Amino acid sequence: MATKRTIDQMLSEADITGLDIKELNKKLKEDRVPKCEQQHIKKQRRRIKMKTYRKDSRQRKAKEYESLEHERARLAAILATLQHEVVQLRDRRSAIMHQIMDVEGSDEEFLIVD
Repeated sequence: MATKRTIDQMLSEADITGLDIKELNKKLKEDRVPKCEQQHIKKQRRRIKMKTYRKDSRQRKAKEYESLEHERARLAAILATLQHEVVQLRDRRSAIMHQIMDVEGSDEEFLIVD
């Protein structure tokens, strides 16, 4: 007595998702799978593929977020360095302006704009 094969026995998950749709249709036709089971297999294929797409998308977004966080930290460090340099240059400019005023012996004040 012949037993009816289940979908899992006919095709593995890798077969369902790994085959091109034309190849899958051909295989289902060769195995004489009933239409209702073919539809079920195709729905299952779509669910598996969508699950994979969602997982890949989440991983891609997480990787991009991590990359942006590293870039933000790098730029924040550069900004802090540049801000420190600005303070040093202002102090240096102020010291030079005071030296110029001392050398000229002038009572005139230079306009120092920060």
